[in-house]
This record gives sequence, structure tokens and C-alpha cells, in this order.
Amino acid sequence: HDTICRNATFSYSGNNGNSISYTPRRNGFNDTVITTVNKSVRGCDSTIVVYLHINDTFRTILYDTICVNSYYNFENEILTQAGHYVHTLTSYTGCDSIIYLNLEVLDYPTLTLSDSGQYCTEGMATLMAQTNGNHITWTSYPTDSSLNGQEHNLTIHVTPTHYTEYIATVDIQPYNCFSSDMISVDKPTRIEARIAANPLPITTDNLQTKFRDASSGKIVTRKWILHEDNPIVDNRIYNNDSIIYYTPTMESDSLEVTLIVESNNGCHDTVTNIYPILKGDLWVPNAFTPGKKGADINHLFKVGNNNIITEYEISIYSRTGLLVFHSTDPTISWDGTYNYHDCVGGSYVYTIRYKTKKQPNQTFEKKGSVLLIR
Repeated sequence: HDTICRNATFSYSGNNGNSISYTPRRNGFNDTVITTVNKSVRGCDSTIVVYLHINDTFRTILYDTICVNSYYNFENEILTQAGHYVHTLTSYTGCDSIIYLNLEVLDYPTLTLSDSGQYCTEGMATLMAQTNGNHITWTSYPTDSSLNGQEHNLTIHVTPTHYTEYIATVDIQPYNCFSSDMISVDKPTRIEARIAANPLPITTDNLQTKFRDASSGKIVTRKWILHEDNPIVDNRIYNNDSIIYYTPTMESDSLEVTLIVESNNGCHDTVTNIYPILKGDLWVPNAFTPGKKGADINHLFKVGNNNIITEYEISIYSRTGLLVFHSTDPTISWDGTYNYHDCVGGSYVYTIRYKTKKQPNQTFEKKGSVLLIR
């Protein structure tokens, strides 16, 4: 009887000089080796039977992953590089116990944070994370309760009430390779673009008119655009907090001024005002669009004057002769309604009678038509 490890070679030498060299190939745990010696001492055949017990060798295959710049302890060998590693030990039976390790090394996950700036109009900030990790966790400092329920979303919507830092931590589970980044959001401050102009109205008698940025909010950049009612003059662009417009003599009937502002948190707003350029005592628009406010939209029928009007009366009639608007106050505009009902689109006739400081005893009359656009 004897014992060997699998894949080992069994050797035996008898007293008569015969020998056995045997490598077991069967899958069982026991084997029998028989050899025959031709003649015994007395001339008879002699048979030797060897009962051989085969112990298995043990083989273990491991797959594991570590993060870059970390290490793996493989049977007291410190590994930092990806690869295939082998360790041979001895089992309790005295045979080899072989451990094969396939080690992978992962880079830290990528993480990029961005802010959509939607809080400019909606009162909230939308923060977005781009990552190749599979698990993200958001925290904030100071604590923002609007983050609750969104801590593991790639896109979060928050409403900070003060300056807040949002920290995103992303990892590749279950390997604990993680990266972090931070983005800060100030308290959303609504901005509103506004223009202040002085002196008004713009007349050919004035040498210049100053337009000043009167916007609300923390404005950091601005862009002025002057659109003159003159096809041969290009738009003029400025970036100062105020601009000076030198009144032309004959070229334009009106001046369109656009101001685009940006706040410290990236919010934008735009305002466009149209200023008549008076070449006489009155300026009367030839069209307006009631009920629709916005850039480049004249939503009221408003008569401009050069502040020397002492008496004023305006009457506006429909095509059927109906008096739809009457006023003796030059600051009051017609909104395109009659008896609180919208007037239909079309042409309306106006008559304006007025007196001036220059000629207080003379009554002037101005007639024309205006197009109401719906």
C-alpha cells in the first residue's frame, strides 16, 4: 500500500531487481499496480500487488479587482498591477494547492458636473452629472432639504435659499473605486433688464441722449444694441453700463435700443425699447399690436411729444365713424379697446388738436391713420 499525489510518478524496486515506474491517469482516488516476477527463489512465479492511493492536488481560480493606486495582498505578496498570478501551497495531504489569480486594476470613475442655469426663470437650479460609474450620491453644505429623494439621481433639481455647495460622489460598485466633485450655486436671484434714458423725448434739438443700465439683480456683463430706423446705418454694439446716443438730424424717425444683461450666476434677460425721434412737436406711430408685449413689439398707441405741449386733445375713430378713444392727457395711451372690449384689427383714423408754449394762441391739428394689428 502506498500514497502519491495526482500527476506524481510512483516508483518501486523489488528485491529481485525488477522495478515499477507508474504515473496514474485514472480519475479515481485509488489505483492498483500489478507486476509479475518471472521466477521466485524456488522457481515458481511470484506476483507483487501494490495498492496505490492517489491524493488530488487542489486548484483554485480567483478573479478580483482593485482601484488604481491601491494594492492587493496575494499570499503576502503586494500586487499593484493587473495580471495573472500563481501561488503554490501545500495542502493537508501534502500535495500541491495551486491558487491562480486574475487581477484587474480599474481607473477611478470619471465625473463632470454642470449647471443648466434653469433657475434664472424657474427659481430652481438643475445640476447634472456625467460619469462612467454606476452609483452616485449627492450631499450639500449647508443642508438643502430640496435634495431629499434625489440623492442618487444623475440629474437633480434644487432650490437653494442661500449659497450652497453640492458634492457628488460616484463609485464603481462593488469595487469601491470612487471620485468626487463639487459645484456651488448661489441663491437664485431674478434679474430684470431695464433701461433709463435722459433726456426724453429724443428730438433734433437735443445734442445727445444718455441710456443707462437700470436693471435689477447682480449684473456682471451687458450688451447694448442700437437699431436705427435707417437702412444705411448698421447696428451699433456697446458693452458699457451706459451709452451716449447723438441725436441725428434727419436720418431716423425712431431709435430702437436693446439691452442684454447677464447676472453673476449666468442668468440672462433682454429688454427692447423704441424711442420716437421728434422732428416736430408730435410723433405718432403708424401701427401697434395691443396685448402682445415683448422685444420689438409696440403694444400701445402712444403719441410722443417734446414737452412743450400746453393743450392736447386726441380722438380716434373706427372705419364706421365710431369714436373709440378720446383723451386730453398726452401721457394716456390707447390700448386698442372700446368699452372694455377688443377692437378688431384694421385701420383707425385719429385727429389731434394741440397748442404749444412757442405759440400759445395757435391751435394745431394733426390727422392720420394707425393700423391696429391683431
